[in-house]
Amino acid sequence: MIDKKLHVNRRTRHYVCLLASCTILFCSSFICLADGQPVTSLTLIPPSPVTDKIKLDIRGAIWNHTSRNRDFNVRVYLDNITKDSLLFDNELTVAAKTAEGIRFRWDTAGNAGPHNIIMQVKDDKSTWKEIETIEIISSDVRSTRTIDGAWTDFTAVLPGGSNSITGAKRRDVSGIRTLRK
Repeated sequence: MIDKKLHVNRRTRHYVCLLASCTILFCSSFICLADGQPVTSLTLIPPSPVTDKIKLDIRGAIWNHTSRNRDFNVRVYLDNITKDSLLFDNELTVAAKTAEGIRFRWDTAGNAGPHNIIMQVKDDKSTWKEIETIEIISSDVRSTRTIDGAWTDFTAVLPGGSNSITGAKRRDVSGIRTLRK
């Protein structure tokens, strides 16, 4: 009888410790946000791979979860965090409970190969980093010559009016309007 009680007590203690640990981990994530840890993000448009004939759109965001305005220094580097590899440098004030973003375009010419785009965000207490990798392909045209993106259908019309992929006949497209900027 005593052994059975000891076994139940050990099991109960084990579950209580496990529950306490999970509760502490869960609550600590909210404490970090309440403590003012900004959340950062970095986006490259278009995504990798790209050619060395485009301007890469680099976008970053900083969220301020605190109840006061915060000042940040935002820097973006190519491959290494050095003065020579600095692509962008800006001071940014983010209002309480809001987010702010950065955006700039970078010419990829002469930079073929694999690279890391590094966004470093600093305030008076901490530093955060976001890293995105990108493959820049040397090319004589802007296109990577690959089919990618949000394609829903691909149809190749061959001379003679039939399509070798689907067997569809050539359509008259003279009445279709195109929208141009």
